Amino acid sequence: MNSIWEKIRSNVGARFWCAFAFCAMALLAQVGLLLAKPGIFAAGGARGVDEWREMTPAGVRFCADTERYIHGAEHVLAGEPLEAEQPSYRGYIWLTAACIKTGIGLTGLIALQVGMLLATLLATMALALRLGGWKASAIVGAAFVLNAELAAWACFVSTDIPYTAAVCFATWLLLAPTVKCPWTYGLAFVALFLCATLRPTGWILLPTAGIFWSLRAPLRGRWRALLCGAVIVLFFGCAFGLGNARRGIGDQSPIVKLYTGEVIWCEDTWRVQMPTPPQEQTYAAAFGYIVRHPVACTWLALKRAAVMILKVRPAYSWKHNALLLILYLPLTVLAIAGAVRHRKNPIGQAAIALVAAHTLVVMLTFNDYDGRFTLYIMPLLALLAASVFPRETTESPLPPLVTSH
Repeated sequence: MNSIWEKIRSNVGARFWCAFAFCAMALLAQVGLLLAKPGIFAAGGARGVDEWREMTPAGVRFCADTERYIHGAEHVLAGEPLEAEQPSYRGYIWLTAACIKTGIGLTGLIALQVGMLLATLLATMALALRLGGWKASAIVGAAFVLNAELAAWACFVSTDIPYTAAVCFATWLLLAPTVKCPWTYGLAFVALFLCATLRPTGWILLPTAGIFWSLRAPLRGRWRALLCGAVIVLFFGCAFGLGNARRGIGDQSPIVKLYTGEVIWCEDTWRVQMPTPPQEQTYAAAFGYIVRHPVACTWLALKRAAVMILKVRPAYSWKHNALLLILYLPLTVLAIAGAVRHRKNPIGQAAIALVAAHTLVVMLTFNDYDGRFTLYIMPLLALLAASVFPRETTESPLPPLVTSH
């Protein structure tokens, strides 16, 4: 027994896989408990899907958005077009429809989501192993286990765990292409496009990738800047020029939420008192409003970002908010320190880019009332926070994740 332990201690790969196995079993134990006793994690129910609720085990949880996905899947299976906000969640609706069509149903969908959660754990720990060593990977694994919301949301018919996994794998996709194999950019872009179809937030992955690849291209600074500018112009052209994209943005009501100072969706307590808005609700008018009132608009954006990162909510008790601050404030500080330390490392740059992009989306729109938007970037925050600690000098270096551009 002692010899086996010594071999594990002397082998970075063995330590990594032992840490992953332990964390994976802990996550599975949490999921099993939540499936057996769903009342442990309280959440709102869904309306209009009573027939599905009756034929689905109680451990498979429904939330307020579940109706959208189930009815969307029914439309897909019936060959009918998607309605209202459903096109913005096309990817998850297709996944739900596939599970229903194959007979595994919503229970099978939850099993797939649990698999996605474990794959996200493995992918994030692997990034941490390369960025900060095996101890960093173990810390990331511990962060997954300690954040009970990850296991809880894996039990919901909701986009949250699949999209959290998509953001994690987007980090790998940003790093995968190389100039020596230009076709890899196309494959990575297609994969990112599929990730983006899961929910409206996902479309930020595409310009993030374009800008990231442009900044790392083996070109002069001027050409890199031109490439970045072209990516931004193309993104805004598609966002406001394509009907589905424009409707998807309009469904989030960013202009109304700007004028009303909304920080959290449909929540009044923490609203920011904004200057008198103009009559017209157009993007041009909103841009002019921001230019005329930069202080108020900046304060609104910063307050949205702070609420997102720290997860505090006015509806929570002071004890709940205090616990969130105790957990997320050090995580944020360490993540910032890790970002500064690894700002020149491609893995660190990809994580920083994706965290910044999703934070920007919230700064321009709103926070969800239950803090799920934070879930999407939590693995990357843990990655950056864990990598702030120095790697052991005796630890053998790993081969590079990507070749230099």
